[in-house]
Amino acid sequence: MIMFCSTPKHLFLEIVAALGLVLSVLLAGCSETLRNSPSSLPSASPSNDVDFITVHIYPFWQKISIASAIRFLDQTYTRVKQAFPGKQIVIGETGWPSAGPSYGAAVPSAANQARYLREFTSWAQAKRVQSVV
Repeated sequence: MIMFCSTPKHLFLEIVAALGLVLSVLLAGCSETLRNSPSSLPSASPSNDVDFITVHIYPFWQKISIASAIRFLDQTYTRVKQAFPGKQIVIGETGWPSAGPSYGAAVPSAANQARYLREFTSWAQAKRVQSVV
């Protein structure tokens, strides 16, 4: 039985609860937000209503060199984790392009793509971070 709620959000949460679904919240563009203002992340808004939070972190699009890419990813992940204590943080998307124009210090190439994936995999295993990569 689904109760009628006062807001669309409450109705949605009732449906999700009734179906036993897991909610995921995507913090779109969080890399830029975190880099410019880590305190600008919502402190409690959707995090109380979800089981885990999915983030997409792309160092390439932040003009980060391949040499600094995993450090940037780690810093971004850590800031999200600190902003939502007690919540599982899942990396939903990350990667490096194999071709195309450079973007600041970020240079696309098959070699850089392979390096990024190897380093990301090692980092995720060492930190026990779940990803969908």
